[in-house]
Amino acid sequence: MIISIVLLMTRVAVGFDAPLLPAHTAYVHLTQALSRYQTLARTGGWFQLVRSELRAADFRARVLERLQISGDHPAPAAIAAHFPGDPVAAAVAAFQYRHGLPQLGTIGPLTLAALNVPVEMRIRQIERTLARWHGLGRELGEHYLFINIPAYQARLVENGVPSLTFRVIVGSPHRPTPTLISGITHVIINPHWTIPRSIATAEFLPALKLDPAYLDRHHLSVIDANGQPVTPPDWRTTLPDFFDTYWLRQAPGSFNALGSLKFIFPSRYAIYLHDTNRPSYFDRSTRALSHGCIRIENPQTLAVAITRKKAAYTVDELNLLFQGRAQVTVPLTEPLLIYIQYLTVEADGEGTVFFWPDIYGKDGAVASAR
Repeated sequence: MIISIVLLMTRVAVGFDAPLLPAHTAYVHLTQALSRYQTLARTGGWFQLVRSELRAADFRARVLERLQISGDHPAPAAIAAHFPGDPVAAAVAAFQYRHGLPQLGTIGPLTLAALNVPVEMRIRQIERTLARWHGLGRELGEHYLFINIPAYQARLVENGVPSLTFRVIVGSPHRPTPTLISGITHVIINPHWTIPRSIATAEFLPALKLDPAYLDRHHLSVIDANGQPVTPPDWRTTLPDFFDTYWLRQAPGSFNALGSLKFIFPSRYAIYLHDTNRPSYFDRSTRALSHGCIRIENPQTLAVAITRKKAAYTVDELNLLFQGRAQVTVPLTEPLLIYIQYLTVEADGEGTVFFWPDIYGKDGAVASAR
């Protein structure tokens, strides 16, 4: 009954007809969060914290009061354990955790700015995210991989239940990862990297002109449209249109930018999911770093999980392939649905609401179009 009331409220707020509302759990949790934030707005929301007050004697009390309103104080036990005896730092860290910020327990410029976003703006952000959910339809399926770009996170869902979570690296604001729905059709172990023309001309060609040994040091070769190696040109006189006919390809190995695995799914954007040779990047709180493709941590774990039911390989056979150096293509018996979406708000069943950074400015674009 409660869920039905909340869904009705969302239909009124967002403008959707009830029969078309998505039925998946994440959507329902977000509608419940919308109801709570609307109630909070009716009672006055939260006050602004002023930078000049940071050193005032009563500032800690003001911070606790502010974070109590948004539900961050008292902090969850798992976070509070990292800040023993300091409820203010714990509450600040809880807020930072919910907003995709480094959990330092101190208030810097980014945290202060997030604290001072009015509740009305958070409500609009939730409504925009509900609209994006609505575009996905009523059901997502029983087995799929869901990647949320602003959260830098991928979730594998099996039998309707999230089973594995992975950190991801997504496209930079200048080369954003597109949103799409597709199906992973096969996994490539020890892949070559055929470098896209735009990257070859903008990044590799200038380096090749300056350093003739660059090709060999980075394990690169020149291939034709049929994938056959050709003799490299004199890079000093080579123009960008060379890459209209020929391609650069990087051999498999620990140096390969795709790492040890690549997951292929058809789309008009020519992007894919892959490993990386720079795993330390997953430790960064901001991970909008790629040219548009998505890099995923622990790709072997994902490969085993999605191929054990959808490929003619045992786990032991896959592990042997992982240890080898040969490029091997593992086709799936049926595609695994993959959703790559842009959701700047998420909510869980315990009432925790996560506001992720709007890294591509899409919420602003929606606001301008209203």
